[in-house]
Amino acid sequence: MKKIFLMIFCVYMCSGIVSYAAPSAKKAAKSAKTKAKIKTKAIPAYKFVKRKLPSGTAVAAEITTAETKAVKLDKFTWPNLVKGRKRAYAVVTMKIAPGRSIGIYDYILRDKAGKEYPCVAFRAPGGQFTDAWQLLKSEPNRNYQLLFIVPNPGKGNPVLTVEYKLGKNDWKPVKLTFLNLNGKPFNFLENKSAK
Repeated sequence: MKKIFLMIFCVYMCSGIVSYAAPSAKKAAKSAKTKAKIKTKAIPAYKFVKRKLPSGTAVAAEITTAETKAVKLDKFTWPNLVKGRKRAYAVVTMKIAPGRSIGIYDYILRDKAGKEYPCVAFRAPGGQFTDAWQLLKSEPNRNYQLLFIVPNPGKGNPVLTVEYKLGKNDWKPVKLTFLNLNGKPFNFLENKSAK
């Protein structure tokens, strides 16, 4: 008698589990169909738009939080630089126009709030960043980098404005979208194509 009772009890419990599990499986299938129907917008690939600047053409703009080797920046020359984890490094890569020079006092970056960030160093092809105030001679069709220290942008590709600061000029500020390397270091290609 006990055996019969146990068998009936087991059959009853198993049928309850099956009937209980079935609705959750149906819900999961319905949820999957609903998600499939929702059209998601694809994130557009980053494509830099070359922009003319007084010294040449900007061919790339990148930003990262990875420590960037540069000259030791004098705290008296640059007292207001962003510090610590809030810091990011922004680089504008340029092809210098024939006969033009470039220096760290030529350009600044400005954020949406209007705060400006000076260029602290530049890099010639194959070299290291230097805070020499001016590069008098440039090689044609080679890439030069301008380094700025800015606040960490978080996620996404930030838009910053480049302004030419050397003397009186008619150049209007130019907005650049910076590719966020998400903590990866810069990988400068000495002859990066400007195509």
